[in-house]
Amino acid sequence: SYQDDIIVHGPNIELHNERLLKLFRRLCENNVLVNPSKCHFTLSSVSCLGYTVDSEGFRPDASRLAPLIQAPSPNNMSSLRSWIGTLQFYSRFIPNFTQRLSPLFEIVSSKQFKWEQQHENILRKTLEFLNKQAFLRPFSSKDKSVLTTDASPMGIAAVLEQNGQPVICISRRLSKSEQGYSQTQKEALAVVWAIRRLHKYLFGTKFHIVTDHQALKFIYNPEKSLNKSSAAMVQRWSLELSAYDYTIEHRSAKDIPHADFLSRYSLFENAANDTD
Repeated sequence: SYQDDIIVHGPNIELHNERLLKLFRRLCENNVLVNPSKCHFTLSSVSCLGYTVDSEGFRPDASRLAPLIQAPSPNNMSSLRSWIGTLQFYSRFIPNFTQRLSPLFEIVSSKQFKWEQQHENILRKTLEFLNKQAFLRPFSSKDKSVLTTDASPMGIAAVLEQNGQPVICISRRLSKSEQGYSQTQKEALAVVWAIRRLHKYLFGTKFHIVTDHQALKFIYNPEKSLNKSSAAMVQRWSLELSAYDYTIEHRSAKDIPHADFLSRYSLFENAANDTD
């Protein structure tokens, strides 16, 4: 149980110890006792709530992943839903999570359980990625933020990064009506949706948007008004983004860092039919 856990941290040992002494004083003032055998001091990393945190950032707790890696694959709809729910807990680590796991979501949508080799590949490669490569750095308001977005026929996704390292990955499936949007509208939606989701990181700071869709440079150009002939929906999105301080850049998919974070991440190649 974590309800009564206390974690003290500091960027250096001096500040760490200063904070620790303040904690001890506060505990004494309130007559709170702690069990010395359950206390751990000056650790370089700590595991809590399913994550392991150290000075570099945080990753999934290996001890929590081990039972998942050893667990049998789903054999009915109930166990598949349980698996998907578990993986969604770690979705912030996985670029384009929704698109990558779309074949698993499609089984649930069809209401007919049919587990095939492509589904097994997706599940095992996702667990392999979480166990060996998943990593996020903590957000810092002092560092420059880069938001990379992408849209596919079935979903939208984004990665927020600083200093070339991911802070958080987000994604979602498109609704049936959104699937009928033009590709430009889908790409524009990916940007405004990502900024809404990441408002607490982006509002009040200057950040940079990277897209592989050329038209967005003109739709979301912060220095020019959008052409009135554009769809009313896109005009509203452009107006909404005027509250943020950003620049936007087009890059081809091959020039986006980290081997195109969003839709062609090497770990998932050939794990499922690629619809991007």
